[in-house]
Amino acid sequence: MKDSTGTILTARQWQIIELRLAGRSTREIAALIGTGEQNVLVLENRVKWKIQRARNTLEMLDRMNSAATVLIEGGTHLLDAAKKVLDESDQAGVKLAGNVVDLMSAIRASCHDIIDNAVLTQSTAVYVDRDGRYSIHKFAGQHTRGK
Repeated sequence: MKDSTGTILTARQWQIIELRLAGRSTREIAALIGTGEQNVLVLENRVKWKIQRARNTLEMLDRMNSAATVLIEGGTHLLDAAKKVLDESDQAGVKLAGNVVDLMSAIRASCHDIIDNAVLTQSTAVYVDRDGRYSIHKFAGQHTRGK
């Protein structure tokens, strides 16, 4: 196991993650680390909870630092979404790091699982900070950083 110092997960949680990623079953993990199957499941759930809280924290920081928050409704075409981000960034007096094509690519990469025929199927927020960087947040809880 790699050094977990400085992370929000315990050494035991990292051990369980490594074993799970290696394809081990709950029963195998419990036997290997000397605990019950229920405890393994509890520890895995705590990992998921901690990761979601970390994502929420990063999103709040992005919101606090943003010069513009652009809400993109589900049903919006990628080109229209990119144009909206550029327009609202301009209104906020922020020059984005990149152009419309870069922005479309970033949205596509971040939201690939909620895009159908170049249309966002769920609402998304783009936070633009004062120096032109942006981050894309799907309302489904997933977080991805942009330029």
